[in-house]
Amino acid sequence: MHLLKLWENIESRLDSELPAWRTRIAALGQVQAVRDRKRGKSWTDEEVFEALLLAVLSSDTDWSKIEAIRPDLEKLFSGFS
Repeated sequence: MHLLKLWENIESRLDSELPAWRTRIAALGQVQAVRDRKRGKSWTDEEVFEALLLAVLSSDTDWSKIEAIRPDLEKLFSGFS
């Protein structure tokens, strides 16, 4: 399958099953993060630690549970430093 067609299928399925997915992605800051990386921005140690922590916490867990505690994580982990 051509990659563009694959992406169209993914978007279509997300649109039908999670209508607010675009807003949720934008709120997570991921669109800007991708743009920044394309421009050559590298991650700080704090950003890498946060990403790894979120990956570990979200393993086999519904992301909504992580979203619920995410505001508390920065304080609990000393600003991820």
